[in-house]
Amino acid sequence: MQTINPINEFKRQAETRPVRKTFAGFTLIELLVVIAIIAILAAMLLPALARAKQTALRTSCMSNMKQCAVGWAMYTTEYNALMPCNWPGICVDNVLGAGSSSSPWRTHEIERVVPGSSTMATGDGTTTSGTVNQTKSGWWNIGHLWENKYIANGKVFYCPAGGPPAGNKNMTYAYYDNSAGTPSDAWPTTSGSQAAGDNEIRVAYDYFPQSKNTQLINNFIGPQASVSQGELDPEKSIFADQTMGYDSVSHRAGGFSGINAIFGDTHAAWQSAKRTPTAFNLTSSGTYAWGLTSASGSIGESTGGGIVTYRYVHANLLP
Repeated sequence: MQTINPINEFKRQAETRPVRKTFAGFTLIELLVVIAIIAILAAMLLPALARAKQTALRTSCMSNMKQCAVGWAMYTTEYNALMPCNWPGICVDNVLGAGSSSSPWRTHEIERVVPGSSTMATGDGTTTSGTVNQTKSGWWNIGHLWENKYIANGKVFYCPAGGPPAGNKNMTYAYYDNSAGTPSDAWPTTSGSQAAGDNEIRVAYDYFPQSKNTQLINNFIGPQASVSQGELDPEKSIFADQTMGYDSVSHRAGGFSGINAIFGDTHAAWQSAKRTPTAFNLTSSGTYAWGLTSASGSIGESTGGGIVTYRYVHANLLP
């Protein structure tokens, strides 16, 4: 009988037992270094991603405006004239000149409705302004593209970048769409809670076709609103992103970025403060102040400096 040596048996088992590998863990300092590197990389990448997103939205916005330009060209071909702008000959303002000094906010309206509904207003469709009929019922400005089915989706009239950052949401598609609450109340309507009581249907693009002819507006000589194809200046913008002031611009990347604009030959061009410094004189005071802190403080006014500023900005956009 063979005698087993306990010591030798222990050695044999130890030699055949799987070897467990041990690893040293990360030290606290190493973990902190890794976290710091990740934070630095994120800080470097996030602004770039934000700029890329803004660029994509700007491109999408320009695509919308190009669709409007195509519809506008089709309209002018069919009717042998420009769409009527809510300016001279179409409306009158409660100022001397019967519309020659019409308010900037008229250019992004497309119709008036019975407050809180989608029913088009009748008569002059105004809020009270003395005894003067400011606006007639019916479709105005680029609303004629919708009326004549050149644009089939109302979202095309709105910048994908969203509404003005100051909190004014009445330049967004969602403001005038109540299809989620009441399927029959799709855009354009003010029946939803977000637009309750409103009587104006607005879009995000200002329509101001500029004529070769000029006129004096509050000590500023600028292009008249063109009402016929023959008057149109192809080197001037037809419509652009909402231009009521610095605070109301949708395209922003850490501040004012710029606006898209469509010109008389229907091509689109991006307008940045760097490219068009004359148009965007971003000062808080001066003859053509565009308004650094409050759109309503300058260009948003119905009369006076706001009218001048609006025309000055549009007249100086570059094709």
